[in-house]
Amino acid sequence: MPASLLGTVRTSLNLVPILRPAVSGLRTLSAYLELTKPRIILLLVLVALSAYVASAPGAVRLETLLFLALAGALSSAGASAVNHYLDMDIDGIMLRTQKRPLPAGLIRPPEKALLFGLGLLALGVATSYVLINPATAFFILLGAFVYIVVYTMALKRRHPSNIVIGGFAGSAPALAGSTAALGLVTVPALLIALLVFLWTPGHFWALGLRNRSDYQRAEVPMLPAVTGDRESALAIIVSTVIVAGFVSTFYFFGGVSLPYLVPALLAGGYLVYTTLRIWGEPKAAWASFKFSGIFLVVTLLAVAAGRFFG
Repeated sequence: MPASLLGTVRTSLNLVPILRPAVSGLRTLSAYLELTKPRIILLLVLVALSAYVASAPGAVRLETLLFLALAGALSSAGASAVNHYLDMDIDGIMLRTQKRPLPAGLIRPPEKALLFGLGLLALGVATSYVLINPATAFFILLGAFVYIVVYTMALKRRHPSNIVIGGFAGSAPALAGSTAALGLVTVPALLIALLVFLWTPGHFWALGLRNRSDYQRAEVPMLPAVTGDRESALAIIVSTVIVAGFVSTFYFFGGVSLPYLVPALLAGGYLVYTTLRIWGEPKAAWASFKFSGIFLVVTLLAVAAGRFFG
């Protein structure tokens, strides 16, 4: 082997001990980031911001908007990390979640995840209390309480109504957005909260139908895990039709003109079409699950734009 090539190989081997801590640090950082469930953060922050804009058209304060996004992101991240800790036993049983940080042993001891989550949650609530107002802090804390205590600890492993009642956790950011704007809950914000509440069951039942065996293995009574294909499909279809139809209430009661709602109405129609396929083909639940998230984003943006520009 040429001396120059041999020297290059030796240099590379000498770098391995130096690079190993850096790689390990990145892996740990990635594990903590996964605890926060970034996609859920983005969705909940969008719920809060859309309600803020819809509640105060023409009077948006950029600094308050940023504080609301920061507080919402911190509290959502913290609640999600606590959820990871509380669910690490069943996450280790379900194939879909076995590679999450705690069952995979990427964070040890697991109590670090709990402290991380509680710290972020406390920081999020404190941020909203100090930089926005107490009412906003209350609704942010209420959302976290419903998600952690009501849904994760009390209902998830005990009753099929778990995601129906627990769905209020996703509605709370809309109320927080409204109080951040005006200090009270407005009609448009209340409609956004109801939209998210109605959207949640069908969305997660579709996921539950696709991963039925996982929930059964972990003994989590998500509706599709305790009923047959037809019963599950009917529940998802009814839930989807209701939420798609609910979009029209923003025209009648939310002060959003029809042109701005057209994208949301079209998305709702396509969501119903996609969901109807589940009746004859349970595997179509995955397509329904994925598009229902797009439907919600489109509707939130349409409502916010309709109130702000309309």
